[in-house]
Amino acid sequence: MCEVQLKDDERYQKYEDYINISIAMSYSCNLRCSYCFQQKNKNLNRRVISEDYLEKIFAKIIELQDRYHKTVDINLFGGEPFLPKNEEIINKIFDFALKRGCYISAVSNGIFLPYYAKKLIIYKNIISSIATTINSTPDDYKNSKKITKVANNPEKLALIVGLLLKHGVQISVGTNVDKLNINELPNLLKFFEEQGFLKNEKFNWRIGRVDDRFYDSNYPYILTESDILAKLQTLSPLPGNVTAAFMQTSANLAQKLGFLFGQQQLKGEFSYCWALSPYNQIYYVDNDLKLFRCTVTVGREELAIGNLENTAIQENNVQLESYLDFDKCKSCKIGGFCSGGCKVSRNIDFNRQCNYERKAFDKFIDNILLPKVKELTNEI
Repeated sequence: MCEVQLKDDERYQKYEDYINISIAMSYSCNLRCSYCFQQKNKNLNRRVISEDYLEKIFAKIIELQDRYHKTVDINLFGGEPFLPKNEEIINKIFDFALKRGCYISAVSNGIFLPYYAKKLIIYKNIISSIATTINSTPDDYKNSKKITKVANNPEKLALIVGLLLKHGVQISVGTNVDKLNINELPNLLKFFEEQGFLKNEKFNWRIGRVDDRFYDSNYPYILTESDILAKLQTLSPLPGNVTAAFMQTSANLAQKLGFLFGQQQLKGEFSYCWALSPYNQIYYVDNDLKLFRCTVTVGREELAIGNLENTAIQENNVQLESYLDFDKCKSCKIGGFCSGGCKVSRNIDFNRQCNYERKAFDKFIDNILLPKVKELTNEI
């Protein structure tokens, strides 16, 4: 595997002593979104994590703090973490975080945010971010719901987001972009402006994309990252609290052109994503203490990297890869910009993921890079 030279850069240094432990306390979810990479898995264990296992996670966090001097962010993950049946476990996590000086974050579909609103407001000083999803404007919601099955009503979500922001809770709203809603981005921008969100320093809009890493969702509306990046160009300049969360293959070139739109992922020059990067230290632990490094693999037992009790996560042992590790990639016309592509997709269907990444890169060159070069050339 390739060797990676760590960068002497503030963006990377600040993550050196920071680690995120995401607890998938249960794989239960109240929704079945059509593009979801997790909930169609019939082998998911949907019981709530036991107190014994939770205490073992706490013990590991204490070790990370006291022995390895890590700043720990405990992320509530799932399934849907804010199900009412998880409240007892969530109470214990909040109490532990307060006593041990940890931060709390969460990834939620938002439906039960009103149920937990009081708790989130009380603990706002240790909350780093509560992330939820709004994929459409209220006007387009009914049409979008028919296909995506995403039943979190944007109008209701906007009300609870506004309430939490009013009380000082850090909120990150994500939009999963596909062919159905990419043209809704200008309207969503206007919707968030009208709500007053974009002027609130506690608010962040993260624009991501729908994908199908396992090629098992058969979701027909997937776009490339370059399609979305080109759309964002038409909305530029965007407020500083609007960030892109989807760029992989085009990221290095986009950074040089100033088109990253605040992407927070530190994937490294030779890494396809943060899960194969030495920078972001993010680990998922589930209700059986299985450990995962990649978001989309959570719940797939065969893709676990170990168990919390026998894996030295504090050493951040990441398997680094580049396109030079794969014979099929060495003569690739895009010169390794995708770093071999997504490891999950590559292991399932190498040619399919290769064709996808090349398509994304070609679109970036034709629709973004070349027009920018022509623009700069005319200015000289």
